[in-house]
Amino acid sequence: MDEADDQQHVANRVLPVWEHVVADMEATAEEYRESGWEALECHPGDIATITEGEGHTGLDVVLPDDEFDRVESAYDADGDFDEVEVFRAVEEGIVFAVAALKNATSQTAILVPTYYDSDTSRDFIQMVKEEGELRLHLRPLDQRRVLTFTQHDSAPFLPGGD
Repeated sequence: MDEADDQQHVANRVLPVWEHVVADMEATAEEYRESGWEALECHPGDIATITEGEGHTGLDVVLPDDEFDRVESAYDADGDFDEVEVFRAVEEGIVFAVAALKNATSQTAILVPTYYDSDTSRDFIQMVKEEGELRLHLRPLDQRRVLTFTQHDSAPFLPGGD
């Protein structure tokens, strides 16, 4: 199977589940709002694993400009998003997760859905296990700024949760 066929195979496995992941993220955001929190939903245009680059390893998440601008404003105004709640599922080797990055002081949650193929991301998984943490890099397409959220407990992002 060549690279294009492999990418199409992954896309065929991702798309049906991805719609449910996004719907779950939107429902979770609504639950936060009902509890009095501000909930910012992210709808990534692209997600990639990064295994090289000092301090820039992790998951690279490209957001639409308007969503990135809202996240950036909350990040600048609220400071630390030092809590995370992760909802994970593994379907046909694809690891899906929704990270709710939380700032309890401002009662703001940033909800970020992600996915990666555990079969083709073995180096990424090994790197995360060795580093003991996972970085979520949120950015707009033009890369004018990258917001990095470091998760010190990487287990919820791994295929087996370990």
